[in-house]
Amino acid sequence: MRKYIVNVENIITGEKTVKTIGHNQLDDNILDAFGVSAESDFMDVYLTDRNYMVYEKIPYVLVDGKIKWDVPFVGITVRQFVDTYNIVDGRINVKTGFPAASGADLITFKEMWEIFFNNVLPALVDICGIISAYGVLEQKFIKIRNKAEKVQKKEIAPDFVTDAIYRKNMWNHFEFSIEFDITEDESKELLKGLGYSWDNSKKLYIISEDEKDRRITIIKKQLQELKVKGGYSR
Repeated sequence: MRKYIVNVENIITGEKTVKTIGHNQLDDNILDAFGVSAESDFMDVYLTDRNYMVYEKIPYVLVDGKIKWDVPFVGITVRQFVDTYNIVDGRINVKTGFPAASGADLITFKEMWEIFFNNVLPALVDICGIISAYGVLEQKFIKIRNKAEKVQKKEIAPDFVTDAIYRKNMWNHFEFSIEFDITEDESKELLKGLGYSWDNSKKLYIISEDEKDRRITIIKKQLQELKVKGGYSR
């Protein structure tokens, strides 16, 4: 029977606790099961930008095999959390007790996407050496964004999408197409454009940990530079 060990740190009191989550708690809400407040940072989630956690939501979670975007903590079960974020070692790390954030100096989702397309995506394309890759990738990101808005009535940030993709080092493009609600051919193009290569022996698109980290570092660097300039903040 699979068990999960949850390491909780309260950033205000400094208190650290350890909880064991058993099979009978997999359908419990994550806040109840972990014993944390809605102002919590789930450390296994964010690859590029941690600011989102103060809004009491998670950028994405798998529900019935498809990605659901911008989900409140109160709507997520332990099972959904561990299935989405590949908690393969059975350990979950949470920091809790953050003060709620104000809404000052925020930019719109439209501005976030403009920044992503103008600054972040070109930096990713530069390292793949494919002249046509920028336009191809931009189209796929726009389709995912527009479907989130139309079908789920959710506005999403571009780093939600990159984090959701880079959370795995290996992808089956059929599974990818279902999760992201795009075609199989579009899935292949997006994966290749973001640095994944087809491994015929595994029948999967794969990326090395080093290559993935290099690309995530590029995204982080671009976002950090934009924050310093005062142009990107949630």
